[in-house]
Amino acid sequence: MASNREIELVVMEADIYDYWTGYASISKRIMDQLNIVSGGIIEIVGKRNTFARVHPLIYDDGRPIIRINPIIRRNAGVSIGDTVKVHPASLKPASKVTLAPLDFRIPEDLLHYAIRVKVLAEEGIPVNSGDIIQVPMRFNSIASVIVVSIAPDPLGIITDATEIIIRSEPVFIDW
Repeated sequence: MASNREIELVVMEADIYDYWTGYASISKRIMDQLNIVSGGIIEIVGKRNTFARVHPLIYDDGRPIIRINPIIRRNAGVSIGDTVKVHPASLKPASKVTLAPLDFRIPEDLLHYAIRVKVLAEEGIPVNSGDIIQVPMRFNSIASVIVVSIAPDPLGIITDATEIIIRSEPVFIDW
């Protein structure tokens, strides 16, 4: 059973091992306080709300920190040194999600396949409308896509049963 506790943590840069994973890292002690296990989903509340799977810090010195990559920081609207609130999340599977590539066109079939592989590898991708997701592509490249919409709610988990619609035209954003 998930705890209703909420903990404030200071944002730090992701460890090199987590940089492209989309995982958040927090202290095992804090995970225990939140009653969440490795691979569980947390909600990160900054200027925006976003979600991430979590696992324990590699080098845990007990400090109240969260290590997240630039994409998760952008999704939460925070910077290194900011404070965020973190608590366990309970998301429902999304029935339909619309995604668009960022900055340049990516063949839809290739992107669709890469997203399906990521969904299966991670047992679902927790998202909020407006979030950016990084998707591993061929030849060790990474594609970034933005969540344009989610049905039935503005947040959920992309699962293997989710209908994925990919817009062909890229979206351009200011980073």
